[in-house]
Amino acid sequence: MAELWAIYEALRRAWEKGFRSVELESDCVDAIQMILGHSDVCMGHVLVDAIRSLLCRDWQLSIFHVPRGCNACADRLAALGRGQVVEVLEFEAQPAELLDLVEEEAASSG
Repeated sequence: MAELWAIYEALRRAWEKGFRSVELESDCVDAIQMILGHSDVCMGHVLVDAIRSLLCRDWQLSIFHVPRGCNACADRLAALGRGQVVEVLEFEAQPAELLDLVEEEAASSG
C-alpha cells in the first residue's frame, strides 16, 4: 500500500507541476502489475482506480520496474523517509545523503 500511495502522489504532483512526459520507476512489481491491470488482487480498490485515472490523462507516461539493487538513490531516499511523520517529502535539490551515490553512478557510466 505504501508503494501505491507513493506512485499516486508522484503522479498527482507531476501532473500538478505541469510535467507531461514522465517516466515512473518502481521496484515493486506487484504495484506495477496492479495499476497496469495485470493483477486482479486489487480490482476495484479505490487507490488503484485513482492511479489508473491519472494514467488516462493526456500525457506521455512510461512505467518501468527497476530492481531495488539497480537504483541505490531511490533506496537511500526511501530509507531517509522511513519513520517520518511527513506524508510526502519533496526536495528542491538533491540531498547531501545522495552525493556519494550520484558520483559513483556517474563514474561507472562514464
